[in-house]
Amino acid sequence: IFRNISLTSWKSIFFQIILISIFLFFLIFNYLNQLSQNLPTLTQLDKFNPEEATNIYSAEKILIKQIYSKKREMVNITDIPKHLIDALLVMEDREFYDHHGLNIKATVRALGINLISMSRKQGASTITQQLARNMYADAKRDSTYIGSDKTIDRKLKEFITALKIEQVYSK
Repeated sequence: IFRNISLTSWKSIFFQIILISIFLFFLIFNYLNQLSQNLPTLTQLDKFNPEEATNIYSAEKILIKQIYSKKREMVNITDIPKHLIDALLVMEDREFYDHHGLNIKATVRALGINLISMSRKQGASTITQQLARNMYADAKRDSTYIGSDKTIDRKLKEFITALKIEQVYSK
């Protein structure tokens, strides 16, 4: 079937494939550029201040009451035991030190499993992507947000923000 196609036809087919590829590249680039317009800046990341518990103390500095909608307490990374960090990495992102915000192998694996099962059983978010999603999940907090919807747009926003985070901050 391919023997009857002339060299000129092959060149024409090759040229058309190149043109379509360039068009698709610019289309995808434009789409990602538009998605990234309303994403958080790294300045916002530096100013991140999660809601913490309000502590009410007596005059004797005894804790009387904690008031909170989400009970959080900021802890310095140096105060977290190494074995707890290692356990988190094993459970959430085994290849944390080997990627730059996106674990391609895990993403392909999860996509394959989800397509075969026709469900969303597998996730592939890296810790950096989880950080991006959780820090900017709520539109009420800021005009720039990623959201928590299970959509491709959210995953792409998460990925772009994770790349920004990984470019600026060390592991």
